[in-house]
Order: sequence, then C-alpha cells, then structure tokens
Amino acid sequence: MVLLVGCASSGQLSERANAHMTDARQAAAVGNYQVARAEQRQAEHDYQRAVARARDEGVPEPAPPAGAPLPIFDPQMQR
Repeated sequence: MVLLVGCASSGQLSERANAHMTDARQAAAVGNYQVARAEQRQAEHDYQRAVARARDEGVPEPAPPAGAPLPIFDPQMQR
C-alpha cells in the first residue's frame, strides 16, 4: 500500500487535466486564445503528472483529457 500524504492522486490530477481542457475550450469559444492555450498547457502538464503518479501508485494510466487538442489560432499573431 502506498500512502501519499499531501499529494494529489493520479485520479485527482486526471480530473484537473479534464477541467483545464474544459476551460480551454470555453476560452477558445469566445476568442480568448491566450487563456485557451495556457489552459491547454496546464491540462497537458497535469495529465503527464497523472501518468507518472499512476505508475508510482501501481494503477493503470488514466485516459488523456477528453477530446483532441485544440487548434489554437490567434489572428493577432499573424500581423
């Protein structure tokens, strides 16, 4: 048995990753591409931490955040 005091479990980190992807989609839907990209990066980071933690816990790896990565395009960047 592994006891991790003060650390998020792989399941908790996976939930955070999914929440960040949801926030990224919402930000992209209203055209806030900088926030969307930051949220997507945080989702990717939390997911990688969840995978590493799952290996430490000896449990199956969690599924990646729901849906495909967002195609972040900022028209302001093209100028």
